[in-house]
Amino acid sequence: MVDKLKYFDVPFAGLSLGNHTYKYTIDQSFFTYFNQQMPQCKFEVSVVLNKQPQILNISFNTVGEMQAICGRCTDEFIMPIVAQNQLLIKFGLQAAEEDVDVMVIPNTETHINLAQYIYEYVMVAIPMHQVHPTDNAGRSQCNQTFLKQIEKRKDESAQLKQQTSDPRWDILKQLNNNN
Repeated sequence: MVDKLKYFDVPFAGLSLGNHTYKYTIDQSFFTYFNQQMPQCKFEVSVVLNKQPQILNISFNTVGEMQAICGRCTDEFIMPIVAQNQLLIKFGLQAAEEDVDVMVIPNTETHINLAQYIYEYVMVAIPMHQVHPTDNAGRSQCNQTFLKQIEKRKDESAQLKQQTSDPRWDILKQLNNNN
């Protein structure tokens, strides 16, 4: 597994100060290295590493799409994913995580592997509730036939509830209606 992810190694030790750009294309096979099953997907990740004397400032810009199942109408659709993330790498005596987006690595390190960061940033960008996006007019792109059936069933359920009231509550309802 480690050999497959060497593609994401960035040897910063020999880089000059300033910005350096790296581009990665990942798909569902990338996620298997992290024991994650993903549907059909494709992401373009642009990484800009700004090397400074004691700091690496790394910007991740992710744009892509993935196959998803709508949580509202249960139809499949292509969901766009866009994310921007920052990672700050400091040099110190030993490795540590100061904050979610601030890492300390030993002064003796010569490269950094970005695969874990790319994985985490993409996973966090995927919404928990996946629904069809709206069109330019603000209308849902969900399966309208399915949504109409749901509304019909809600109405039927509400009518059934009204018809089968508990007689113990009927007296209280009459008191409420008198006021």
